[in-house]
Amino acid sequence: MKCPVCGDPLGSATYIKVPIGMCHLCEAVWVAPGQLEVIKKTPRTFDEREVVKVRLLMEWRIVEGEQASPWHCPACGIRQIRTHYKDIPSLIMDRCPKGCGLWLAKDSLQKIQILANEEGRPT
Repeated sequence: MKCPVCGDPLGSATYIKVPIGMCHLCEAVWVAPGQLEVIKKTPRTFDEREVVKVRLLMEWRIVEGEQASPWHCPACGIRQIRTHYKDIPSLIMDRCPKGCGLWLAKDSLQKIQILANEEGRPT
């Protein structure tokens, strides 16, 4: 598979023991169905500065909904659908309408995992 952004071949990588596809040029990632849920459920300790940044992101919301992505699915080639994770502006996801997977920008997996940790934390 090739990176839909820069065209480089996707390499294999792991994120907390979960296999993902990664573009080593732009550092975006490809997550197959089910992998994001595994990542979100995996406990991990983060630097407090990163947690604070994500907490600040959670205060901003958008309501524009889904739109056509400029990128095509690296697995099946059809145009992906752009959406925002939990309506947070800086957490853009491009998802394959056929369900092949999700295309995430650099550092998005870490932000999503921090959000999952925050949601599971007692208040």
